Amino acid sequence: DAAADAGEGRALLWMIQYAKKAGISKQELPATKRALYDRVLAEHLEADWLDEALMRIAADRRDLGTDVVIELLTQVHGSEADVEMRSEAAFLIAAAYSRDKADEQAVAWYRRLAEEFPDTPRAREAQALVFELENLQIGMVAPDIEGADLDGVDFKLSDYRGKVVVLDFWGDW
Repeated sequence: DAAADAGEGRALLWMIQYAKKAGISKQELPATKRALYDRVLAEHLEADWLDEALMRIAADRRDLGTDVVIELLTQVHGSEADVEMRSEAAFLIAAAYSRDKADEQAVAWYRRLAEEFPDTPRAREAQALVFELENLQIGMVAPDIEGADLDGVDFKLSDYRGKVVVLDFWGDW
């Protein structure tokens, strides 16, 4: 704790990682981790290792619960952190909703990310994930695909609607 008090923010991450091994009880663990994460976010939004902290927050759903994870990530999204970190926080919020099968909230956050931070790599990923969540789920009609069969004859997937179709995507690149 002395290193963390001296401004060594990575010490806070270390404390979070080893809280269980340090003897923090199962009942106290969520509150302890929450307090440490709050401190990381209050004191180290400009740190070059903030992305690591965000990933740890997102991965800590079991101890913290999804609601707390989303709350912590939302703090970063609405903060003065740099654009990359804010877009990463938005992406991780959407992913948390998606893992909990809350697809409407996930889509809303992916769209928000793409609108607020359009020039980031995460915005492009978010757009692809919105398409996947809205169009490529089990039970949905597959998007129409056009191509040529092995004999070079053009076809559309929709030509085979109602029949069993096996699609084999491959490439030689």
